[in-house]
Amino acid sequence: MGVQPALAVSWMNPDDRSWVFELREGVRFHDGEPLTAADVVFSLQRCQTHPRSSLRATLANVLKVVFGFDPSLPPPRTDRAAAQKLLASTSFREGFDVDFDVRQMMVPLAAPIVRDLSSVGIRARLNALSENEFFRKARAGESAMLLLRYSCRSGDAQELLDGTFRSQDATRGFGSVNYSYDRCPVPGLDATIDAARRTTDPFFRGRLLREALARNREEALFIPVFNYVTRFFGSPGVVWKNRADSFRLVAEASFRPLALQAPGRLPRNE
Repeated sequence: MGVQPALAVSWMNPDDRSWVFELREGVRFHDGEPLTAADVVFSLQRCQTHPRSSLRATLANVLKVVFGFDPSLPPPRTDRAAAQKLLASTSFREGFDVDFDVRQMMVPLAAPIVRDLSSVGIRARLNALSENEFFRKARAGESAMLLLRYSCRSGDAQELLDGTFRSQDATRGFGSVNYSYDRCPVPGLDATIDAARRTTDPFFRGRLLREALARNREEALFIPVFNYVTRFFGSPGVVWKNRADSFRLVAEASFRPLALQAPGRLPRNE
């Protein structure tokens, strides 16, 4: 997956701290007003400062308006014997009980996790909560164990690292969805994440992002347990391609000419 332009036709960075965008001509808002550079500046500044902005941390170091998935990282492997051995080396050798907080919509996904945990002696009590109560407990640090799902809408690993792995910093928007710790317990990880955000060299930046993700894999700060797949079904008369960021934009759909429609077949997008 690569960055595809929508409002800009080209961009360049004359130095490590500046970006210059050439906007596409003829772009208009829904009310007919033309898109201007001032509109883009306003939107970026709002993303930078609005408390509910998902891009706030990404834009934290942008002073003026002007990617690192590592496929070599192996997925976690289930090893019940090793888990039981580790548990037996602690004061919880007989197992333990724990409340497992989940959103009501995630109960079908959490039930198999409860069964797997019980096989090694961890007795998790499934606690299905409303959206508001789940996130209230998470933000207050009141959940002993919880299940989250995460999608990287920007297509850049920096979003995941800034929001989930980095130490919390409310003024800059870091750690906004980190409900596990205030300060990162892995020495140097914050510095690696910050260095990746500051550099514009794509090769050096990619190396730093992969390094940060590998450190998380080694330290098990967060444990991935499943890959959430969303399936979309559409009418044969509609042309639409699923986006990697999970957004579904009406403007990207179009009607297929009747002569090209194949009756009885529905396209599936994953």
